[in-house]
Amino acid sequence: MILKNKELLSITNSKLEIPLHKAALFGKKHVFWELVYHGRQFVNARREDGSNVLHCAIMGNNAELALEIAQQFSDLIFERNFRAVTPLHLIVTIPQAFRSATQLGFVESLIYAC
Repeated sequence: MILKNKELLSITNSKLEIPLHKAALFGKKHVFWELVYHGRQFVNARREDGSNVLHCAIMGNNAELALEIAQQFSDLIFERNFRAVTPLHLIVTIPQAFRSATQLGFVESLIYAC
């Protein structure tokens, strides 16, 4: 469909989200990278709150995609949304993104992993 109508890449919803934002938010890696392939110029697009695709991947708790985006588009890491929040600020608010630094015994480690 994109090959027939490139304008599909830039269609926005009421929150000014384009398909790239939605793919990042929902963790659709294959779709995200396909959209980037056909519309790399939209990677820097912002939603109405100023969030970029890296913000969206993190907000959707899609760590693997967020890491790929950060590696490919490192300039997005330090971009602030309209609340002055960077993707780095967001990632530290998600406890699941980090393993505890506390030394745990075998049983505690098993429980922690669950």
